[in-house]
Amino acid sequence: MLNILAPWLIILFPIFLVTGPFIPDFVVVIISLISIYKFKEIYFYIQNLKIVYYLYIFFFFLCFYFIFTSLISIYPLHSLESSLFFFRFVLYSLGIVYFINKNPNIIVNNLYVLLSLIIIILFLDSTYQYIFSENIVGFKSINNRISSFFNTELVLGSFTVKFILILSILFFYKIRHAFNLKILSLFIFMQFISFQIIIFSGQRTSALEYLFFLLLCLLFLNYRLKIKALFLASISVIFIISLFLFNNSYDRFYNYTINQITVDKSITFPEKYKSLYLTSFNMIKQNFVFGVGPKNFRLLCDDIKYISHPYITNYNEKLKLVEKLKKDKLKKQKIDNKIGCSTHPHNKYLQVFSETGILGFLSILILFLLLFYRIIINQIYNYKNHNYNLLAISYISIIVIFFPLFTSGNFFNNWSNSIIFYLLSFSIYMISKYERI
Repeated sequence: MLNILAPWLIILFPIFLVTGPFIPDFVVVIISLISIYKFKEIYFYIQNLKIVYYLYIFFFFLCFYFIFTSLISIYPLHSLESSLFFFRFVLYSLGIVYFINKNPNIIVNNLYVLLSLIIIILFLDSTYQYIFSENIVGFKSINNRISSFFNTELVLGSFTVKFILILSILFFYKIRHAFNLKILSLFIFMQFISFQIIIFSGQRTSALEYLFFLLLCLLFLNYRLKIKALFLASISVIFIISLFLFNNSYDRFYNYTINQITVDKSITFPEKYKSLYLTSFNMIKQNFVFGVGPKNFRLLCDDIKYISHPYITNYNEKLKLVEKLKKDKLKKQKIDNKIGCSTHPHNKYLQVFSETGILGFLSILILFLLLFYRIIINQIYNYKNHNYNLLAISYISIIVIFFPLFTSGNFFNNWSNSIIFYLLSFSIYMISKYERI
């Protein structure tokens, strides 16, 4: 029964994500419990895969370290809400890797078809919502930004970029033995419409992630340079044309960005992010070893010890600024934007450093650097291997998700982590199965 249930939960998981946070998290828990039930089998499976074995030990170590930093923080109960059961994502990932190994063709083939259908439906629905300001079930666009079936959650671009990465892994898995023109044609079509969905969504970070993904493909995939350059040029042309054809996209990607980075006709770092990052640095300096505790950035960022303003560093001046803002009775969000306060710093690495300290930060930084090292080693030793592109795309997908210079969502967000660990699982499986170094 479990051997039938688990693979289909894995296959249908992308659909569950559209419903909101509850069902995906429930599925994460179910797969985690199945992993515990089958832990003996899973352990025997991964202990022969040395890299995977040590990687998951590392993940479990991080989970316990997060709990420790919560317990010693100033708000332990609030912090434990994020850290106490973070290990469920590791168990969930272990379960996915195990069941892919048990049913590779069933999961890969069905998921490939399902993801292709989801992306096509999202493209059609996004186009409809762009034209008529509401999607096919009546969800309105928000401030001219397209959200499709996600309604008030502006995560369409983020969802799309992560699942086009997974679709790319599945594509290279399917063609690893033989070239298939139909599969290739569908894959290229998926790439084009996925990028269009990302443009519709107005999520600039998602667009940067996708373009960075294409750049890494250009550098590391084993295809003729002309073919890779032609594909990248085609995507770039689509991007430029889309910006000029769709006014909302042009306003979001160009005008809004220019307004954010321009002060008195000079180019500068966006004030909102500068304030957040300065607040993060203040927290890091005063809590360097263990941080302030997972999920505690939001509770402490308006503390006078940590608040920041790009142009005000004096303590008394900052205090006057906060009092002035409160007297003006501005909305809390506007106050927060001026003093560098939010639910998280909008960067994974700064959040981990400020909330879990130097050890947490170094852990994910070293993991990221090891990925870059492994993809270069893979290029040296596996370049002529017929599985090379599959391995390269698996590494590339993880590198894109953990690239330090992009803004990001909350590192401890359940919905986001359910997607990230889903993607990680497919990458880890492919690397463990086909890498020969």
